[in-house]
Amino acid sequence: MKKTFLKLQKIQWKLTFTYMAATLVMLFLVELLVLVSSNRYSYSNPFFINNTARVFNDTGRILGSALEQPYDQEAIDQWLATSMTIMQSSNRLERPDLPRQPQTQSQGERQAQETQQQNTLFDSKPVPFSLEKSRLVIATPEGMILGSNAADEFPRYADLVHYLAEDELALLQPVLAGTQTTLEYANTNLQYASLVFPLMQNGQMRAVIFMRIAAPTLKEELLAAFEGFLPDLPIFLLTSIVVGFLFGSLLASSFTRRINQLIEFTSRWGKGDFSRIANIKQGDEISELSLALNQMVGQLEDLIESKKMLAVLEERNRFARDLHDSVKQEIFSISMNLSAIKSLIQSNPEKAAEQLQITADLARQARNELSALIYTLLPAQLENQELEMALKEYLKVWEKNSGISVVYRTRGKKQEIPQEVEQSIFRITQEALSNIARHSQATATSLMLDFQPDGVQLQISDNGSGFDMESVKKGLGLRSISERVAENQGELDVDSGAGGTTITLKFPYQKKTAGGTDEEK
Repeated sequence: MKKTFLKLQKIQWKLTFTYMAATLVMLFLVELLVLVSSNRYSYSNPFFINNTARVFNDTGRILGSALEQPYDQEAIDQWLATSMTIMQSSNRLERPDLPRQPQTQSQGERQAQETQQQNTLFDSKPVPFSLEKSRLVIATPEGMILGSNAADEFPRYADLVHYLAEDELALLQPVLAGTQTTLEYANTNLQYASLVFPLMQNGQMRAVIFMRIAAPTLKEELLAAFEGFLPDLPIFLLTSIVVGFLFGSLLASSFTRRINQLIEFTSRWGKGDFSRIANIKQGDEISELSLALNQMVGQLEDLIESKKMLAVLEERNRFARDLHDSVKQEIFSISMNLSAIKSLIQSNPEKAAEQLQITADLARQARNELSALIYTLLPAQLENQELEMALKEYLKVWEKNSGISVVYRTRGKKQEIPQEVEQSIFRITQEALSNIARHSQATATSLMLDFQPDGVQLQISDNGSGFDMESVKKGLGLRSISERVAENQGELDVDSGAGGTTITLKFPYQKKTAGGTDEEK
């Protein structure tokens, strides 16, 4: 479960799910807007008006004797309340069967019905209208108001004709005159739709029903659209999820493929392969990042080459100094001794033989030191084996060439050391042992490699004559050691006296960045 969760944290799946959610929201808003725009004037649709009249006609039959004098106001008010409630709960445009009204339809109504039956746009969809602003009035056949859902606007027992607009009067008057016995409606006003029809019982007009259906508010439009959308919600969700997932996967796979390419190339660079990123598409941020990385790796390659050249120059300078301080001086002494032997070989053969032995010893010493210098130029053993073994082999050769005994020990649990630190430890060991062989007059030396919890420590000691710290600080040997320690954020301590010299240096297992945090290997 945890692996699955971690896998979903990848940017590919985040992009896929984000695109899927965006598709879902976008399609939902589009569907909602379509429903709102298509249902905006459906309250004035002839289909809905006919259904509304049919509902009022069916419920009006229960009034019966309530429409006879004396009028039953309580029953009339109850009918008004019930009719508005029914209208609110049945505000759908359903295709009706043959009208239940017993009256014959006019030719206009028949044409409207035919048109309605061909139109399925609003079938079974809620019709938004303002129930609060709509008005339902029931009046006598003479036009006297018997009741309404807004008594202050349509007072009881008042004449209905005084409270209607001109277009509504045009609907009402034919019904009151008895010349129109079917439904009359007007839907040209953008603010409301009006309908008037006579309530017939046993072939006689018992009452006149008038209704003004008000246009809905934005809130009512949205609520009606959402209600109409609910039956289609499962199909909508399934379609949106599938479409969003497919397009999101395509988009994310293209994006992550390019990210993985960058990861692959950075991994190569870490292994020393500085090949450039190819096939870069122009125009987006990933392309700009790829170009910047190509430029960076080019600069890095140049920097590494520069450092290699500096290292070579440093080794050349050290080698030249070592040749000058040791082999050159010994060869000069050999040359001087040979000149002396040439002059003594006739006059003092014994003295010449003694000088010849001294010259042979100088030649042997020069050969050993030259071998040691050549060996220091070949630290390739670090590339093929671990640091401990490389040091052990080097100490064995150095002991043989210098004639100084060496004790080598390791302590602590071995831990992984950065390659540049291993290289510095090996080079510092070479430098220190070279100085011991040339200057210390020591007969024994020891080397300890200690793996401590917070870093690796190297300690090199000898039993030589020691040296003056102030004068030696100016020399290249100790300065070279100090520079190598500083480059790897290490610590250096030198203790020298008549009883010998001890050099202690310590390197951390991980370098620290400028911000102070550990830099992961």
